Amino acid sequence: SKSFSKSFLRGVFFCAVAGGALAAAGAAAASEVEGIEGVKGIEGLEGVDKLTLVCPFAPGGDTDRNTRILAKYLGAELGLTVEVENVMGDNGTAGMAYFDENHRHHPGMLLTFNSSALNCNELTGFSVQNYETYRTVAIFTRGSGDAIVTRSDAPFKSLNELLDAVRAQPGKIRLAMCMGDPSDVLVRTLENKDELNFALVDAGDAAMRLSALREGRVDVTFMNFATAKPYLESGELRALCTTNSESLPGFAQIPPFTSAGVEDFSTDNFYLLLGPKAMSPELEAKIGAAVERLSSENSEYREEIESFNLQKPFALSGDAAHAKLTELRDKLQTYKPYL
Repeated sequence: SKSFSKSFLRGVFFCAVAGGALAAAGAAAASEVEGIEGVKGIEGLEGVDKLTLVCPFAPGGDTDRNTRILAKYLGAELGLTVEVENVMGDNGTAGMAYFDENHRHHPGMLLTFNSSALNCNELTGFSVQNYETYRTVAIFTRGSGDAIVTRSDAPFKSLNELLDAVRAQPGKIRLAMCMGDPSDVLVRTLENKDELNFALVDAGDAAMRLSALREGRVDVTFMNFATAKPYLESGELRALCTTNSESLPGFAQIPPFTSAGVEDFSTDNFYLLLGPKAMSPELEAKIGAAVERLSSENSEYREEIESFNLQKPFALSGDAAHAKLTELRDKLQTYKPYL
């Protein structure tokens, strides 16, 4: 088997953690109350006076940012207090464990996630859980997807130049990835099928990979495009490609990974609101309908979501959301032979 250079930077931190590099990235304290004061007795929400959205990724990252935008407007839509609680580590699985242990004591507790991480955790064997473990309350937006990003002073100016460098220096180009997520799937496919070997650094989630790249501890990384955008605009970082199925609107100069002609690999990413299996259908329907109203009718929410994700607002609930997740999962499963 190939030998990897891995630096394990992940950790499990709870919502009381603040400051440091995460605060510098513009994150608020990891637990934050959004919305308005709780009101009991709303039809379909009887006995629930607040919602707690457990976000299993770091403050300042893409899942956290989308969760906080949703919380800000969902509280007002439902007439409830909405709290965001970050419990991060191990590509979201630490937050899943926390949710599984605590939701029985908190009837308004929900879990947010992103489809790529959830499906890739299952595909790579990093977790036995998937969306079938939960009730799919809603897909609440479509994300900007990942980009393969390097510093602007890097010697490779395009995806093909990067791949040429990897071929010329196998095991030397340091790539920050995260076990279980799409970067893990792609680099293992490139290694096992295409004999393209990076020096892999398991640097944790998006906020941690960004720090590793900016500090020069790695040469290239996978980075959510929305998170990378300020650094791309300032000229500090350069995007070599997107892992979306097509270029983002307004960013046609950044090609999809498939343009390199190596692998037909793409991971369109969506953000999810999940509930426990025992969640009442009435509560699920009430919250799912509220998410769809925000996406279609609330102009402030739509503007904020589009500004961050660089995509038009998108929402599905109930069976339609479940069917979309199945479609995304089935596509990723085609890579299983190479893992």
